[in-house]
Amino acid sequence: MDDRMNGEEERVKNQAEALAAMETAQRERLNYIEKVEAQATAEREANMKTALHAMDEERASRSSERKKSAIAHVIDPSTLEKASNVLLVKQLADAERQDRIDKNLEEENIAKKERQVLRDNAVAAMEQERQDRILNDSKAETHVQMLREFHKRETIKLQEVERERRMSEDESHETNPKLAASFDEIHDSAQEMERKINKRFALTSFEVARKEKLAEIAKIEAAEEKARAQNKQAALTAMEAERADKLRQLAQIEKDAARERKLNVARAKKAMEAERQERVSENGQHVRPSALAAVLPEIADALEKNATTILVKKLADAEQAERIAAAIQQALDHENDRAKNKEIAIAAMEQERKERMLIDSKAEAHTELQRKYSKRESIALQEAERARRMVEENNVEFITWPDGTKTVETTDGSIVMPFSETELFHQVLDKREEFDREANKRYALQSYEVARKEKLAEIAQIEAAEDKARAENKVTVLAAMEAERADKMKQLAQIEKDAARERKLNVMRAKKAMENERQERVSEQWKTSVRNVSQNLVNMLDHLLWLQYWIF
Repeated sequence: MDDRMNGEEERVKNQAEALAAMETAQRERLNYIEKVEAQATAEREANMKTALHAMDEERASRSSERKKSAIAHVIDPSTLEKASNVLLVKQLADAERQDRIDKNLEEENIAKKERQVLRDNAVAAMEQERQDRILNDSKAETHVQMLREFHKRETIKLQEVERERRMSEDESHETNPKLAASFDEIHDSAQEMERKINKRFALTSFEVARKEKLAEIAKIEAAEEKARAQNKQAALTAMEAERADKLRQLAQIEKDAARERKLNVARAKKAMEAERQERVSENGQHVRPSALAAVLPEIADALEKNATTILVKKLADAEQAERIAAAIQQALDHENDRAKNKEIAIAAMEQERKERMLIDSKAEAHTELQRKYSKRESIALQEAERARRMVEENNVEFITWPDGTKTVETTDGSIVMPFSETELFHQVLDKREEFDREANKRYALQSYEVARKEKLAEIAQIEAAEDKARAENKVTVLAAMEAERADKMKQLAQIEKDAARERKLNVMRAKKAMENERQERVSEQWKTSVRNVSQNLVNMLDHLLWLQYWIF
């Protein structure tokens, strides 16, 4: 029994894992299909827009009477070079903006991947929880099924014992055929009724067990949902508390740093004041000039050179900023001029289109009037010819009635047929016009398709040439910018190298001057001490001589 239960659990677990893997693969396949369909849809829409635009241009260019385009009066050929420079600056700005956008997108993708990992972990945890629940449900269902089979076997055994008992009791009735038949019928009906009762009882028991199981599952899910909500709320509360704690710690750190800065400033001021007082106490109230004063004339050229270098660098940066601002302003001006020229060109093209449409409508109206006039003349001539032939061949007479209708009569006065002036000719003419329309339509469609293909090929060639020119210009500009940047870097490196050498020389000069000053101070102190000792010795000798004089 335990082996079978373990095998059933393993089978259910394997089925759940297989279903999860299949769902994951199907979800990935659906996402990939949706992405491919979206790309195909976008490409189809772009191709459709391009084709419609080309068709409109071709239809406008294939009008009946072509004039010189109004764009030639608007666009100035001298602005092409300016436009190319503007496009170059715009491409560089777009490249820089694209780099920033790519960087932002990369950061967003990293954050999205992190969120996806967290989401996958949560989904995996939920899936594991669901599989555990399915496993528990399968165990419960297996246990219920085993109990049901056990009760079923016990019921069958009891029914078999009851049937044997009844058969042993009914053996005495077999001598009478009528009684045996009636007893068999009663026995069969009783068994049928018992089966129905057992079936109804089994269905009722199964329904009750199913409802109890559903209620239990609902309770478990409600408890799990409540526990998840509580855990989520507890996690949010803990995160909020941790965030508040971190904010308090940061505020305390900032406060300590500010206090430390104030203390450092106070200590520095105190040290400077103490140093000043010490210097005053050493050198007297009037401070002597520093030893650097003697070195300043020597390092004046280096200081002036450094100041000039810094000034030149600032001027170069300002000039570069002005050039960039001027280029941007020029690009904006060219963009505004191009927008104005575009509006003027669109207005001129619209006026030209209206004029062409008016001329086409006039030509079509004139052609239609000419066609109707020719049609009426042909009808009149055909009717006259038909009447003449009928008179000559059939010996008939045309009679015009007061209502305007005409009939054909023979010489004996009998009416042969009514005569219509336009019926037959209209039928023939309609067929001919329909045939002409179909032929013109096929010819127009074929011409339109050929023109559309030629236009698309021309547009593709122009776009390829423009892309190639843009790529070449971009490579040239990037190479020039790289060369200029390398040159500037070399100049800056040389300037930094010269400045470092000058700083080293200045430091060496300052150290030498300070050492000389120290040597002078030491020598002065030594001379002063020697002078004092000599004076003391002289005084002592004078005192001894004076004492000797008084003694002797």
